[in-house]
Amino acid sequence: MVSAFPSLCSLLAKILIFLEVIVAALLKAADDGVHILTLSLGGADGWTEGTSTVVASRIAASGKIVTIAAGNDVGHYPFGGFSDCANVIFN
Repeated sequence: MVSAFPSLCSLLAKILIFLEVIVAALLKAADDGVHILTLSLGGADGWTEGTSTVVASRIAASGKIVTIAAGNDVGHYPFGGFSDCANVIFN
């Protein structure tokens, strides 16, 4: 029998790396003085407390304009991803 566990671990590692890159890019843009940040990523982060969601919300609350595509994968997941962010503009 072949275990799905290694495949699951590999997928989770890729997701974590992806989210780490997104958070780093958001923080760099904010630190560099970018006034408007726009994201259209697809996929589902899923939780209001997710790291990338919190970072995007806090950057928007600081006065920057943050726009995010509202749910590229709507209908595929029971939760919202970046559409759970506060203070951002959804397009």
